[in-house]
Amino acid sequence: MLLGRCCNFTEAISKLEEAMMLNPTANAMWSIGNANTSYAFLTPDLSEAKNYFDKAADYFQQAVEEVILEFFGL
Repeated sequence: MLLGRCCNFTEAISKLEEAMMLNPTANAMWSIGNANTSYAFLTPDLSEAKNYFDKAADYFQQAVEEVILEFFGL
C-alpha cells in the first residue's frame, strides 16, 4: 500500500490526490479521506489536526456522492 512505502503521510496524501486526478473514483476519494484521518490522529497540534479531519470529511462526502451517482445513474 502507498502509505507504507512513502516517507510520510503528507507525501502519501499528495500521491493519492495525483492518482485521483487521473481516475476520480469513490475508492480514491475514500482512500484520501482515510489517509487524512490517520494523519489527523497523529498530529499533536489540534488546529492542524482539525484541518486534516475537515479534509477527510470532504473526501468522504465526495465518495458518498460519487457512489450515489453511480448507483442511481444520475
